[in-house]
Amino acid sequence: MKKRKEFYFAIIILGISTIVTQIILIREFLSVFSGLELVFGIILANWLIITGIGSILGRKLSKKYFPSLQMLLGIIPLFLIFTIRIIRHCSGGEMIGITQIFLLSFIILLPFCIISGMMFALGCNILKKAGKVYLLETLGSVIGALAFSFFMIYYLNHFQTAIILLIINAISSVLLVKKRIPITIITAIMIISFLLLNPEQLSTKMAFAGENVVYNKDSPYGRLTVTYREKQLNFYENSIPLFTTTNTIANEETVHYAMSKSSGPESVLLIGGGISGTIDEIMKYGPERIDYVELDPEIINIGKSFSEAVGKVNLQIADAREFVKRSGERYDVAIIDLPNPTTAQINRYYTIEFFRELKRTLNENGIISFGISGYENYVGKETRMLHSSIYSTLKRVFRNILIIPGERTIFVASDKELDYNFTIKSNVLSKEYIDAKLGRMNLAEYAVSGKATINEDFRPVAYFYNFLQWNSRFRTQYLIFIVAIILVLLFILTKAKPITFSLFTAGFAGASLEVVLLIVYQIINGSVYHTIGLIAAIFMLGLLVGSFVSNRYSLGRKWLKTAQFAIVIFSFALPLIFLTISIYILTFTISSLVGFMFPIATRLYKNPSALYFSDLLGAAVGSLTVSSMLIPVIGIADVCFVVAVLNLISAALLMANKR
Repeated sequence: MKKRKEFYFAIIILGISTIVTQIILIREFLSVFSGLELVFGIILANWLIITGIGSILGRKLSKKYFPSLQMLLGIIPLFLIFTIRIIRHCSGGEMIGITQIFLLSFIILLPFCIISGMMFALGCNILKKAGKVYLLETLGSVIGALAFSFFMIYYLNHFQTAIILLIINAISSVLLVKKRIPITIITAIMIISFLLLNPEQLSTKMAFAGENVVYNKDSPYGRLTVTYREKQLNFYENSIPLFTTTNTIANEETVHYAMSKSSGPESVLLIGGGISGTIDEIMKYGPERIDYVELDPEIINIGKSFSEAVGKVNLQIADAREFVKRSGERYDVAIIDLPNPTTAQINRYYTIEFFRELKRTLNENGIISFGISGYENYVGKETRMLHSSIYSTLKRVFRNILIIPGERTIFVASDKELDYNFTIKSNVLSKEYIDAKLGRMNLAEYAVSGKATINEDFRPVAYFYNFLQWNSRFRTQYLIFIVAIILVLLFILTKAKPITFSLFTAGFAGASLEVVLLIVYQIINGSVYHTIGLIAAIFMLGLLVGSFVSNRYSLGRKWLKTAQFAIVIFSFALPLIFLTISIYILTFTISSLVGFMFPIATRLYKNPSALYFSDLLGAAVGSLTVSSMLIPVIGIADVCFVVAVLNLISAALLMANKR
């Protein structure tokens, strides 16, 4: 272990491997667990907690194990990707509960994160400078995140990326040991075996067992999968069913209730779902113009192979929110054909801000229509909360609303007078069929009569209500997580020393505000799936610059307090500036403050593993609480206030403690 340059290289490779593997696994988990942002918080929390545990375990580990650990670090991601993919198969294709997500992700992440944490602690022991190890690992993280964002995401699938990680870790291990031939042989065998196995194809087939997978690809916006079953094509994005090609009833209900209320519609806006057959239904009314908006061009490329109608409309490859803002067109009817607000991204299309934006694009007496999952004969508490929120939000913008109950509740809204007398030329939506639905209006009125909070961009309560609706299907209790987090915070407050608590609150701020900025980015720009790597790179770059400055000038205790107060000010100011300053600049700012504090703390408190664990634990608690409950329940501005107050308490403790 006397090869210092080779060891520096090994730490940089550690940083590359951890950040790229983290991005890959988060994307894999998001795909399996239907894109829930809650999953992002859970995965990141588990990642940080386990890595912190690994750093503590690695304190007493012999230095000779470092090359072996690095080899394992390269091998494990291949198996983890495959394991995550087959979760969907093991669960029968059904979504699983929050407790299962937490436990499964903890178990799956355990081997990789334990090893990476142990390697960090070993690095501190070998170099005798925790600040330098932190700096080198962060440099590797920046390199890895940039490489993923600008190359790997576009040209490689996740298994191919993992093989590259295996190769560079094997090279680093070889440089650190004398017996190089065995490691080289093991690496070659692993790569050849995985190539012959074709894990990408095999894992996808297992994930969609019972369906014939005809298309599967990771696009910058999500994993797109098309399957064929029972004479119909099923389209999935991140395991969320987008639409099917032969669901005539769904297509007709999506279109005809709204179109039949418009007198000779000449222009129609369709947001999502056009490939399913809704375009054909719209064309029955003979409009002069149909603008069909999709975010992901890959969906259109697939759709052209299965639907001739796609080529007969004006395709708009754009985020629908952005298109509506900048479009100079005016529409008689606007149809939103999207899934439930299962994620903060999709929730953007059910907020008061979007309804207002959409109304401005309508002609006089224009109509909008959309649907969310409904109910049969019973309206549960969570379902009523969701429906009431959507209805109340819509009512703030449009004077008149029709509600058509059923398996999917359809909302039709306009400022013109609307009635329930439908004249639709359809074999499916017959008068008898519609009358049967309208016979359940008492249930529909009850579903929207609850006390509701308006769904807003920066307070996405419909997303939270939808999550509660989903979680109500499981025996797990959401309150367990809230109580557990509160107990962890109370324990830390009573046991932590000022400096370890300072890093805990800094880590909490870094992770919390990163999640806040991700959600803000999503609200403003749409999908965050393709920018996770870039935002992670900028976050790591901030950590790198902050730690470099702190190391370079050997700054002392007063600078630790200064940085903590700077986080307080930044957190208070963030809600006032995030719409006027680039998200990338804001991400860099908060991460540089967090990175600035760690080297100072290591000079003041001679236990780098404890500091590293405090930093990671704070980040874990922050990412979990903010994504899962704080943003939906109290809103983004109040989350920033909570972060500011917690760091203010920490700064006060540093001021009070003179040692």
